[in-house]
Amino acid sequence: MSVILSAAAQNRKRTEGSRLNVEYPIAEANAKELGLKKLADSEHRHHYRFSTEGQIVEIWTDDDVTYQGFLLNYIYHRKGKGGYQHNILSKKESVYTDKAKQIIAMYDSLALNGIPTEERIANWQKGLDGGDDIVEFADRDSYSIKTYWEPAVQERIPGIYIKKFFNRLEVVFQLGRKYKSFQNELPIGNYYIGMMMVTKTVKFGAKGGSSLFRK
Repeated sequence: MSVILSAAAQNRKRTEGSRLNVEYPIAEANAKELGLKKLADSEHRHHYRFSTEGQIVEIWTDDDVTYQGFLLNYIYHRKGKGGYQHNILSKKESVYTDKAKQIIAMYDSLALNGIPTEERIANWQKGLDGGDDIVEFADRDSYSIKTYWEPAVQERIPGIYIKKFFNRLEVVFQLGRKYKSFQNELPIGNYYIGMMMVTKTVKFGAKGGSSLFRK
């Protein structure tokens, strides 16, 4: 799933990159289905996208005073014979200035723009499973995308800073609670996100039961 950049994006100075510069975390067709635009094409003064498995927080501003954005929850729904086909189910809610400012203030205080992608950080712990947290940033002159495998297990700076930032993102937007609520609203079926596969066997609100997932 190669990234196709516009002429404007190709002319930008790419300030930082990672392996995902050629392999974007969401296939282009799926990104379009989710309503995600290429951040490299953004014309906003500052534009941020923070991605974890199944969730994306996107924030932008044109004056560094007021902010807009959204929280997107999504999951892949297996369908068809053998479950090899899928469609995407998602839920989006707006992000407003008060919470966005908290996140950008921490982003700036931890100097995340100056932290390189994991491949350029000495002794970054890696494993065979787990997931990547992804930080994208664009302004009118530059674009960057950086990946960090499992910040939660990192024990050294700057890994501790990345972990602290994504922990704050979780608290401010209540990401765990909102993803669980999103799962509860899904119809019965088979789903996956990252390396996690789940089967929903009881419809939410059904008589005598509630939402039930099993790995």
